[in-house]
Amino acid sequence: MSFLSPEQLVEYRDKGYVVVRGLLTEQEVRDTREAMKKVIDEWYDVYDITGKAGPAWKEVVNIDPAVLSGDVRPDDRYQSVRKLNKLVKHKKQFFVQQVQHKYIVDICRQILGEDVMLLQSMALLKPPGTGEKKWHQDNAYFRLTPLDVFAFWIAIDPAFVENGW
Repeated sequence: MSFLSPEQLVEYRDKGYVVVRGLLTEQEVRDTREAMKKVIDEWYDVYDITGKAGPAWKEVVNIDPAVLSGDVRPDDRYQSVRKLNKLVKHKKQFFVQQVQHKYIVDICRQILGEDVMLLQSMALLKPPGTGEKKWHQDNAYFRLTPLDVFAFWIAIDPAFVENGW
């Protein structure tokens, strides 16, 4: 089965993106949110016990600079995190399974062909009051050639212009 329709593939090739509704079920989205909270809780448990995060945890959890500077005071620990990195590399099992989701793999193969590889596993969070995440092209950071790469952006919370998206 091909998850993307021929029209969606044309849209992707023309615009460089395509919106795919229904990729994950509502339960899968809730599970993703809970898995992200679990990673944050694990990090805070390590950090609070030792007084400092080890190198592996620094690689996984990034606190938002506005929170670190004291410009923003979050209501809870989840609102202090800007980014979760390298979730698959650090064997966060939920995310290892998620990148192997049948529809995600199917879309990758529809766009790139059968030989696909995971480059990065990251969750971008946007704590309240920390500013916008500006549009950008990831290859400015990766510098990959050939440019046979794309990303999945999965909205975990409702995304509207009114709340910053």
